[in-house]
Amino acid sequence: MSGEYQCMHVLSGHSKGVLAVSWSPDGKFIASGSEDKFLIVWLAEEGRQYRMLGGPKASINTVGWSPDSKHVGCGGDDMMIHIWENETGFMFRRLKGHTEAVTSIVWSPDGVYLASSCMDRAVRIWNLSSGECEYILRKHGGGILDVDWRSDGNVIISGSDDKSIVLWSTKTWGPIWTLRGHLDSVVSVAFSPAGNLIASSSRDRTIRIWVYGIWKTKKIIRCDTTVNCVRWSPDGKMLAGACEDGTVKIWSTENWELKYELRGHEAAVRSVSWSPDSSMIASASMDTTVRVWSIGTQS
Repeated sequence: MSGEYQCMHVLSGHSKGVLAVSWSPDGKFIASGSEDKFLIVWLAEEGRQYRMLGGPKASINTVGWSPDSKHVGCGGDDMMIHIWENETGFMFRRLKGHTEAVTSIVWSPDGVYLASSCMDRAVRIWNLSSGECEYILRKHGGGILDVDWRSDGNVIISGSDDKSIVLWSTKTWGPIWTLRGHLDSVVSVAFSPAGNLIASSSRDRTIRIWVYGIWKTKKIIRCDTTVNCVRWSPDGKMLAGACEDGTVKIWSTENWELKYELRGHEAAVRSVSWSPDSSMIASASMDTTVRVWSIGTQS
């Protein structure tokens, strides 16, 4: 293991565990969602609170930004999705339709749609102009824990308690393929920036790297703890994992060796998100804080 890192900011403002974090595409803001029912927007460079947003009636499990960074949203245990205008704090949309906890939200690359996953075994596709749910995607046999959108906008991926990963076409809104190999719930899925690889993490304490289109496992990374969230760096050179043991682990995608192990949190890390230039990473923890790390060059 090599490389240097530094904790630049410890963001304290939540009163309970922080379950989700997301860096805005323009690099200016970090959003975090918590068991305390609040979404906090932070100024990334300064490391201070910009806005606290309320409305959800239960824990917030997921947060996300629109591609233009003008809107920030969350979903949670109240079965709702809330979306605000970041500049004004105005509630832009309240999306209702899921029948259990919302676990993940992600905007389409063109900003027209929002995909959401839920413990009700459905992925919903929302038209943000109308606020209506236009499509409901069903195939999983268990609750869906994460969802991601491929950079070309043509494919959605979802990971489930049923141990499977399903890929969906946004042309037909039907399933393309099912990936199987994990031995326990798939808790996180993510497309690489180029869209040619998929990362998935599971409660079986492995991360699998899949080759898109060939649908084969390229690499299995075995961990000594559950990795709650996996995210590729925007430059595609690193893969970060939010770990149940309180660390953030970062692997090189060149050789899949562990490059960094970020220590500082005092409880499980539930979510990670990269800055747009891949030089920093934010981590959300059950210790009620978000930490912002500067990632140095490999030594």
